[in-house]
Amino acid sequence: MIEPYSRVMLVSNKHEAEGCRQGMFGDVIEILANGKYEVEFSAASGITIAQIVLDEAEKNFLPRN
Repeated sequence: MIEPYSRVMLVSNKHEAEGCRQGMFGDVIEILANGKYEVEFSAASGITIAQIVLDEAEKNFLPRN
């Protein structure tokens, strides 16, 4: 189950214009209706690259150990 602060990986290049490419990791910051998630993608420095609303098919859930 995906919860806030879950780690996800972007599996499409649909959001390249926002600076996010397939394979990037992000953190769920809000769970929205209809299977959508607001996800924040950040640089290694901690600076936010983008906050994007993704649907279920655009991301893979990565469980934390």
